[in-house]
Amino acid sequence: MGQPEPAAGRIARPPKRLTITDAASIALGLQDEIRRSEESRYDHRLHGVLLVAQGMSCSEVAGLLGDAPRSVENWVRRFEKSGLAGLREGEHPGRPQRLNPEQVTKINRILRQNAARCRFESEPMGRQES
Repeated sequence: MGQPEPAAGRIARPPKRLTITDAASIALGLQDEIRRSEESRYDHRLHGVLLVAQGMSCSEVAGLLGDAPRSVENWVRRFEKSGLAGLREGEHPGRPQRLNPEQVTKINRILRQNAARCRFESEPMGRQES
């Protein structure tokens, strides 16, 4: 799987190394872009597991991809346990609500009353006129 043999009479040249200006900043920006969408994060984890499958250590992969070694280890474990489905995004429920439904209803009622008292000409934010 080495490099192809040069055509007869041609001299083989080593491949030209390309560089990116301000590579450190660009790398950070690209990593942020990867983290933006669920699909790109899935692809990112796929690449990590692929590199481990090809013989790289989790630490090496983590260094290459800009992740923590523990994250790569988790990807590999999830892949081993659940296959490709293990690399998909899980639920991110966020912080639990502190208010019960009755409290939320009461707050909404008070806010609407205060808005009417202040004589706002438009509906409160979040409500659409029909």
